[in-house]
Amino acid sequence: MQPYILQTLVAEHDAILPVLDGLVACARNADTKSPSVRSLLSKYVAFCRGFVDEIHHGKEESLLFARMCASGFPRDEGPIGVMLQEHEVGRGAVGAMDAIAKGEGPLNDAELANLGEQARAFADLLARHIAKENTVLYPMASRAISADQMEILDGEARAFDQERWSRKGDLLDLAATLTGSLPSGSKQRSARPGVVSRATDAPGILGAAAGEAVRFEDLVEYQSGTIVSRTLAKKNGGTVTLFAFDAGQGLSEHTAPFDAWAYVLDGWVNVTVDGHSVRVDAGQGVLMPGGLPHALQAVERFKMMLVMVRQV
Repeated sequence: MQPYILQTLVAEHDAILPVLDGLVACARNADTKSPSVRSLLSKYVAFCRGFVDEIHHGKEESLLFARMCASGFPRDEGPIGVMLQEHEVGRGAVGAMDAIAKGEGPLNDAELANLGEQARAFADLLARHIAKENTVLYPMASRAISADQMEILDGEARAFDQERWSRKGDLLDLAATLTGSLPSGSKQRSARPGVVSRATDAPGILGAAAGEAVRFEDLVEYQSGTIVSRTLAKKNGGTVTLFAFDAGQGLSEHTAPFDAWAYVLDGWVNVTVDGHSVRVDAGQGVLMPGGLPHALQAVERFKMMLVMVRQV
């Protein structure tokens, strides 16, 4: 099985590619009469800075690239040097688009031309960059990093993702909004299945009308080799989220500041709370108090509803 860090990096690529098409479409369809272009562009910038750079490139640079350098790869030249240089070029393009987004009123002709140039250049750069990582760099890392070091790296990657779970989910919600608004046929860079995703539909909960009966386990689907999540509600007082874990997936031991109830909807899961392990079957739930270490491991695939309660 592919290491966790490489699985998640490839899955993140799959989330990024459709947004790139949306960005190019935004620039192509923009005109000099509508001030709403700046608002839409600011959302693309937020995704590029938050998900692409802060989360995805942050994980690569601080974890994967660092471990590859420790295994003998030079940082400033060769494949890692090229990837880092392309990260910087991409940041420059996003900065230029951010400057356009922060302007006032409709775009002028110069801004419109610059937006089209920056969007196309960034999308093309990142698409080529992703292809090189998927087909060359990640397989190279898998061969070069020893099994014991990869196990350590996977643990670091899981901790990285868990610390940013809510942030990543919000940005994936934003991606779903941006790509969901694309014109038919504009999603040219199709994403492979397996991306960890969260989405909230409106009106109501996931499009359900008030008073309508729903089967929660039908609202989130399994995807091979990953965890899929879908947010039902997100308020100051807490969150309600559905999860579908493929077999072999899990959440390593961590703590949360709030109490949480995990209610199993399909299958079963091993849950460990403060060192005590329990099997939780469909129709059963388990309390994971805030401040106590807990972990989940899917021996078989399962679905659950997680209700997190915050103090307000």
